[in-house]
Amino acid sequence: MTPNLIIRALTPDEWPIFKKLRLESLADSPSAFSASPESLVDQPDSYWFDRLDTADKTFVAFMGKTPVGMASIYTKSNPKISHIAEAWGVYVSPKYRGQKIGKELLQTIIAEASSRSQFKKIRLGVTSSQSQAFGLYKSLGFVQVGCYKNEIRVGDKYFDEILMEKSLE
Repeated sequence: MTPNLIIRALTPDEWPIFKKLRLESLADSPSAFSASPESLVDQPDSYWFDRLDTADKTFVAFMGKTPVGMASIYTKSNPKISHIAEAWGVYVSPKYRGQKIGKELLQTIIAEASSRSQFKKIRLGVTSSQSQAFGLYKSLGFVQVGCYKNEIRVGDKYFDEILMEKSLE
């Protein structure tokens, strides 16, 4: 583990940490996410609280007391797909990249999903502009299972979303 790094799940009362990292991620990496900071910046505090209250878990990486990255996991309530864990919002602040924090966040998500017997696989989407993230996911056993062409639009540019999954069995 990276020295001085602590990864833990946020509680709903810690929504300001989640809000800060989420807005930072959307501003820093617009092609990596389907949301935009403009669509979320004016959301009321209750929006951020509720996101943490209803998500299965959002994990944040802290260097000391500084939040430097995040990753979330959830499952949909539909019984037909409740065996699938969804990873989303994976992000590491630019200053802290290259220190394997993203890998440790993903390993935390995989461990969380593996600890729940209902999950048979975990899936995620990664945009074609995020080659380092794609490589990380492959190194952790995710395989590409599909691709949505021109799924994310940022200005005049379009990016594919690569669909990946990892068996937990």
